[in-house]
Amino acid sequence: MITNWNDLSDKKKANFLVLGGIISLFLLLVLGLAWLNSENNTLNQQLDKQRNLSQSLAILQNSVVFPTLSTTKAKNIIQKTYRTAKRKKIYIDGDNRIVFMGSKMPFSKLLDGLKTLKTKYGIVAIHADIKRSNSGVVDAKMTFIHP
Repeated sequence: MITNWNDLSDKKKANFLVLGGIISLFLLLVLGLAWLNSENNTLNQQLDKQRNLSQSLAILQNSVVFPTLSTTKAKNIIQKTYRTAKRKKIYIDGDNRIVFMGSKMPFSKLLDGLKTLKTKYGIVAIHADIKRSNSGVVDAKMTFIHP
């Protein structure tokens, strides 16, 4: 029973048009959701890859093994690192910790030295008493431990 479009009443034509519009909107909604789901899956995969890379880098950074240094060797490294400090004194205390005292050091050089000692040799300051001497210049007393 195929009928001609012209044979239908206006009410039936309107119902068909509304039904066709609703079906069209539903299909657009389904296609839009499918596309969004696909994009979401792609972004989740990329995020998972980035998380894995980040975890791998963190593990690598934490697994850096520094060679074991004698206290005398560590003392010499610290002394060379802060060779430009004026009136410096460096000694080994009773706990095999290295105490460094220096005056009139540029603060930026002090920070650079701390970074170098930690990243290159694994020597870390566990106590620091830093006093401003002048603009950008400090007097420092630091206690170090070494691997």
